[in-house]
Amino acid sequence: DLRLGAMLSGGLDSSSIVGIVRERFRQELKEPLRTYSLVRMDRENCKEWPHVQAMLEGGWLTPTILTTDAPARGQPAFLMDAGCWDEPFPVTHGLTYGLVYDAAARDGCRAVLDGMAGDLLFLGLEGSLDWAVRKRSISSIQAARHAYAGHEVPGFWRDLAIRGAASVAPAVIRQGWRAMKGMARFRSPEISLLRRDKSIPWLEARLGDLETRGRRMGTETELARHAGRYTSGLVSFAHETYGQIAFAAGVEPRSPFSDRRVVEFALCLHPRQKLADTWYKGLLRAAMVGYLPDKVLWRQDLGNHPGWQAYRAMFGVVLRPQMAPCALNAVMASVADWVDGEQLRKALSRAPDGNDYYLRQRLFTIFSLANWVEKSGSPNAA
Repeated sequence: DLRLGAMLSGGLDSSSIVGIVRERFRQELKEPLRTYSLVRMDRENCKEWPHVQAMLEGGWLTPTILTTDAPARGQPAFLMDAGCWDEPFPVTHGLTYGLVYDAAARDGCRAVLDGMAGDLLFLGLEGSLDWAVRKRSISSIQAARHAYAGHEVPGFWRDLAIRGAASVAPAVIRQGWRAMKGMARFRSPEISLLRRDKSIPWLEARLGDLETRGRRMGTETELARHAGRYTSGLVSFAHETYGQIAFAAGVEPRSPFSDRRVVEFALCLHPRQKLADTWYKGLLRAAMVGYLPDKVLWRQDLGNHPGWQAYRAMFGVVLRPQMAPCALNAVMASVADWVDGEQLRKALSRAPDGNDYYLRQRLFTIFSLANWVEKSGSPNAA
């Protein structure tokens, strides 16, 4: 009797879940599976849209298509109710998930499936090249080169040169390289918007933790390295953050690729089965033959759904009403202990008409944090 929904981005992970439900479990559901897809308003330029369409052509799906102008038609509930969260992360990180869960709740869905953590089951292109260089496997290096080319990802020879040099460099050189990369973070655009007297000590402590982890990873087994991706906090943070939004909307989130049985299966695979061996997630693609249309099954481009331009457009819509001077004053009153007011004003002057996705993301995060601090009413929130 459960009305079931599923996220459908057009990528391999969410499409695999939808394909399996459609082919294997339709007899157990009283109505077609409801799907939720987020695409750009200019669909003809959206890489996700043709693949979403290919999935919908298979039938037995009731689609809801959300576009990047959705926030302009009304602020999502999770943003309006920022003060109800114990932590600010649903506000700062939950824009796209919040749109989907709001839509699913309106449709009466009790549970929504997602493809979260599918990327952690396998090694990506760079991870596969790392493994191949560590193992001195010429055939695996060649397979990684084919994967870079097949997925139209540039930089193979640069990445190979960096990893090759690192594999023969003395420990002191590798340590110096990591320290140099760490120092570059002090000049990052994210840090430039923060007060240095607060941000630098925090970043130094964080870099110390990363350095310790980097040294430890050098002595870990391949199994421990893979398991570390699940215990690093990446998955738990996502579930805790998006789960709050879903439950607040009355929807139960379900993530099949985060299921313990799936994780244990992935960890037990031979490393070569996890490699981007000509194809990223080759094992999953092989398993999905007959469940997915070829257009999705052998999709070449790899990107962040629904794409950087879509996120930039959504951030711009949400930020527009907050560009006024009075809004800036309210922001500074909430987060003045951390945010550099002069740098924030300079960033705002570039944001309305600029195409810098990362700038809009940073501004969205700062405004969202300020909104949460103001509405939460907690004296220690900032």
